[in-house]
Amino acid sequence: MPPPDRAALAVFVQDFTDATGLGVTSEPFCFGDSAQLADELAALVRCGRKRATATTVVELEQAGEPLATIGQLSVVYDGAGQPVCVIRTEQLSVGSPDDVLDPAFAWDDGEGDRTYEDWLAAFGVLAAGAAEGRRRVQPGPARGARAVLSPLAAAGRSGGTGGARGRVRAPGLD
Repeated sequence: MPPPDRAALAVFVQDFTDATGLGVTSEPFCFGDSAQLADELAALVRCGRKRATATTVVELEQAGEPLATIGQLSVVYDGAGQPVCVIRTEQLSVGSPDDVLDPAFAWDDGEGDRTYEDWLAAFGVLAAGAAEGRRRVQPGPARGARAVLSPLAAAGRSGGTGGARGRVRAPGLD
């Protein structure tokens, strides 16, 4: 997957700051492990369907990524490295997956058919790690269990052309 387009990101962040008076407080990131999945998941976040996510503390530590904080503002980018939206981490739950993952979380995660059974089938490794008592879960913006995400702004796109500067829309902040 390509890295974020730093020039487009700088414009997006400046537009967001100008529109809201808020500053982005973390590194940009994308969901998923392929460009296609990054596009799909960014679209789910942008439309408000994906409002939670999960990963393990071990994975964050291995990647050298910091743990999230409540109120953290992050830019989500797509599979082409273009900024898509800004999200705020609203809630964090840290613990074993058995303690923090449940049917409500699966619904908020927004993927698949949104059932707990579908989520467990898709993310069985994460769930299995909890059952074995070897992993703990750390939520984070688009990276952690029980991270409740709130889309704050989205890039306006014209005709879907990647790289085109779009107006930042800030629902509820306009």
